[in-house]
Amino acid sequence: MKKLKSIYAVVPKTFLALGLMTLIFAVSCTTEIEPSSGIDQASVEADLIAQADFEEVDDLSSSMMELADGSSGGKIAGHHDDRVSCAEVTHDTENHIIIIDFGDGCTGPHGVTRAGKIIINYEGRRLVPGSYWIVTFEEFYINRRHIE
Repeated sequence: MKKLKSIYAVVPKTFLALGLMTLIFAVSCTTEIEPSSGIDQASVEADLIAQADFEEVDDLSSSMMELADGSSGGKIAGHHDDRVSCAEVTHDTENHIIIIDFGDGCTGPHGVTRAGKIIINYEGRRLVPGSYWIVTFEEFYINRRHIE
């Protein structure tokens, strides 16, 4: 008879422990994580804009290097990149320099205004091991954002 009483005393404690563990598990699964209030939205947006600007410059440089591989020197005629349609693009094959001059500013496709110069110094042909190009800017702006 004593064994029977001790079983009845243990069973409620077991159910109570299982119930508490279930409740803790259920509550922990439904808790939502709140975004950190320390993130500065303006800073994130500025970083994204800067990243997009540098990706565009990198893409323009790559496009000009592609054209330079087939160019005979002087002005690069018939460039197919619409972003430089209002710019003067000069290729100095002897000194390995390509200059994209947007002057005081010109508006290209999608309403993007560029001003100043992108200067590409290169050695070797594009995509050939050991070749490289270095991009510098001379008072270059994209939509009045100064790129350095």
